[in-house]
Amino acid sequence: MDRHPPLPICPWCQSPDFTWRSFGEEGTIFTYTIAHHPFADYMRAVVPYALAVVEFDDAPGVRMVLLVVDSDLEDVQIGRSVQIAWDDIDAATTVPRASIIPRKG
Repeated sequence: MDRHPPLPICPWCQSPDFTWRSFGEEGTIFTYTIAHHPFADYMRAVVPYALAVVEFDDAPGVRMVLLVVDSDLEDVQIGRSVQIAWDDIDAATTVPRASIIPRKG
């Protein structure tokens, strides 16, 4: 059973044992919001932007909040498929992001 977020012990069996597992690079938008108001002055240049709760396709129930980039805001919809990537900010910090996968046909 996958457990997310990672915790010191399993909430079901109380075991401290765990194994890290990699997930794939695709997911589905579970829910989202479009931010129109900057929460800080430095964000004024990037609004509006989309934040989506994305469920990993190969780990049902595991969800993360991701910034949606390189996509039109009108394409951000519940159920849309996204490509997940990770940006290394520095040696200790990696930030996830998502891009809408174009529909076929």
